[in-house]
Amino acid sequence: MMLVNHLVVSLTGWHALSQSGVLPELANVEPWTYSLVALGTALPDIDHPDSTIGSRVKWLSWPIRIVFGHRNITHSIIAMAALAYMVHIEPLLVSVAFGYLLHLVGDWFTPAGLKLFWPAQRVYRSPLTIPTNSIAEYLFVWGTSALALTALHTA
Repeated sequence: MMLVNHLVVSLTGWHALSQSGVLPELANVEPWTYSLVALGTALPDIDHPDSTIGSRVKWLSWPIRIVFGHRNITHSIIAMAALAYMVHIEPLLVSVAFGYLLHLVGDWFTPAGLKLFWPAQRVYRSPLTIPTNSIAEYLFVWGTSALALTALHTA
């Protein structure tokens, strides 16, 4: 999934969650938390030196890529567990974790899927896969986001 679409999903999801009342502690999230959601959304692709985030920190991206490859450790339960531990230490990181998790959900919809239990090599993907950077990806992401926001604001 392309970063712009990951961002649409994550930021729409964060807005919907904060406005829905499902989690009262998120009822009045600060506007700056959206920046942390965006950061979390980009983070899984730090293992790809040509990604938006990887190209800005090549000194970190290349070693991760060389040691672990792309879509391995950064797209696994290991990374989510590490992030959950950091949220336990610093609750403000919940917005980063939210963006990170939704990035993984988005990649689950791609044909490449996720090696969720890396280093095990089994790939998990949605029964409905959407080719990356296709018209179908944009229609799916933008359409479902528009429906979610419409439902949220008409409820």
